Amino acid sequence: MRTDTGHHPGPATGPAPGLADVTGDVTAEATADVRATAGGDVTAAAAADLTGAPPVAPVSPLVTVLAELARTRPPSAGGTRLVAVDGRSGSGKTTLGRELAAELGAPLLELDDLYEGWDGLPGVGALLREWIAKPLAAGRPARWRPYLWATATRGDWQELTSSTIVVLEGCGAGSALLDEYLALLVWVEAADAVRLERLRARADWPGYQHHLSAWAADEQALLAADDIPARADVVVHNDLHPPRLNVLKTPPPSRKRTS
Repeated sequence: MRTDTGHHPGPATGPAPGLADVTGDVTAEATADVRATAGGDVTAAAAADLTGAPPVAPVSPLVTVLAELARTRPPSAGGTRLVAVDGRSGSGKTTLGRELAAELGAPLLELDDLYEGWDGLPGVGALLREWIAKPLAAGRPARWRPYLWATATRGDWQELTSSTIVVLEGCGAGSALLDEYLALLVWVEAADAVRLERLRARADWPGYQHHLSAWAADEQALLAADDIPARADVVVHNDLHPPRLNVLKTPPPSRKRTS
């Protein structure tokens, strides 16, 4: 769904450290076993060990577990399950979001298409609600005008491909304005030093570094207001090797449901 490749916060130049190194295949039975341990920490390696077989496909066990969780949640916006992958810049959420959407065979909307430039993070939740979530909940197609970073303008209206699952990726995907519309909220966590190291290694760092402080301040303000990590159904600790998955048994009490 991307329409441009300008210098902005979201797109990563390659897999985040940790995710790319965790490969393997997890059977449906093993995935169910991992999910049954909800409430504790599950490493991707431990998930792979459940199969007792060598890797047969380049799919992260972590992604397999998340995909199974997404499939088993009830529809949350009309007939669609909206899955949000959120995290601060450099956490690895873009890599995870893309891998999860591919595993699910689901459309992926990267929030870089919605941010109104470098000052667009505070308003992205409202755009997601009005352009994506509310239309889907009403049985209408979701439509948005992608932001063109090179020209600082909005492009033509785009329509979301009809699907039973849609993945939203980017900081603000777990906005509190979307609470009643989300089937699954995934928060990707990484230490500040790890995130900064990843950002400096990216091809867009020369342009991004001038906006780093302001963007980080907007991220912090959003987290202070919406407390996205505490509202998440799943937390992925992506600065560990291998990444650690913490799955909650039920959505936090603050999360509302439409079904």
